[in-house]
Amino acid sequence: MALMLLSRHLACLLQQNARILADGHRGISQAAAKIDMEFDYDGPLMKTEVPGPKSRELMKQLNGIQNAEAVHFFCNYEESRGNYLVDADGNRMLDLYSQISSIPIGYSHPSLIKLLQQPQNL
Repeated sequence: MALMLLSRHLACLLQQNARILADGHRGISQAAAKIDMEFDYDGPLMKTEVPGPKSRELMKQLNGIQNAEAVHFFCNYEESRGNYLVDADGNRMLDLYSQISSIPIGYSHPSLIKLLQQPQNL
């Protein structure tokens, strides 16, 4: 499952970088460019069941390439902030595992975003 999430995350990053370069922005997403954005969400927000319709459709597509039985939903990392993970359907969930400790400071941390905007870190 971790490998699947990593491959999906890398695919999202590649798509995001292509969009960024096409838009003339270098190295950061539009969401990341908003330094003054509200960092923390005020709590979970469930819009659909989990997995929702978008995640189920993505699972069907992925299942055509590889076994997707271990996938429970697809993450939207641009909308995920702090310790809240947002899925492809817009459900905001408290991430108690922080991607199994690979992101201990949370998603879209303002300090990291600021660091990534510096030219030497692009």
